[in-house]
Amino acid sequence: MAIDLFCYSSNSKEELGLVIKGLSTQVEEFYSNKFIVSLAREANQIHHEIAMEHGLNARSLFLIRVNEKNAVEELPELVSMVKNIVGGNKVIVLLENEKLL
Repeated sequence: MAIDLFCYSSNSKEELGLVIKGLSTQVEEFYSNKFIVSLAREANQIHHEIAMEHGLNARSLFLIRVNEKNAVEELPELVSMVKNIVGGNKVIVLLENEKLL
């Protein structure tokens, strides 16, 4: 069963792309392939509406896939890392695109 985190950002796709490079490096260092981080992409109208439900004007997003079942325990730490790197007020993280983390 795949578990995905949808990370919506108010940054542009280009800005978020630069941030994800740093995030990907840290995820790799700390979690050794337990998580896979996608590239940034532009938010479409549906993404925008989903993020607005949680108070964020999303311009871009990326996904993080849990690659190892046991890694689920480490999600709170990973979410904290995402918020610190992207900027707490510039990102929301939704588990399976539904539950705000």
